[in-house]
Amino acid sequence: KPVPISVNQSRRLFFNRKYADDLEKILRDYNVEPSMITLEILETVADSGTEEISARIKELHEKGFKISMDDFGSGYSSLNMLYKLNVDELKIDRGFLRDAGKNNYRRDILLEQIIMTSRRLGISTVAEGIETKRDNDMMLKMKCDYGQGYYYSRPISADEFSEKYIRKA
Repeated sequence: KPVPISVNQSRRLFFNRKYADDLEKILRDYNVEPSMITLEILETVADSGTEEISARIKELHEKGFKISMDDFGSGYSSLNMLYKLNVDELKIDRGFLRDAGKNNYRRDILLEQIIMTSRRLGISTVAEGIETKRDNDMMLKMKCDYGQGYYYSRPISADEFSEKYIRKA
């Protein structure tokens, strides 16, 4: 059974006019549905001209791809991007969890509001940098949709991933 994956996008690739068509061709060659692919753009890429990036996101959505904004909260215009760009997923920057062992009322309020606002906008959330049970529990309590980090698994090779998750089935 196919496994959905996320792929980081460089600024250069994302702004190439033929990029959406090239991606579509690659997926056709390998018989992969575009809905199984989430294209991750960095917040800094998203900040490079909202009209052009909005048009590219629209084009990719029309072809069936999902779009994720990676490292959300690491830049200065994050909230501005939420209403301007039609993304499907928000990957909350790991900087928010860096000092999770310490009580940080202000950080907790911001995280909770980002997750709640995203949910109301129909955008799923991923917390990056979950390294402890406490991080995981906090994100579950805040109703974050997904988590990513060493608490779940260290980075693994494609072969190890295949062995662990694909060949088992």
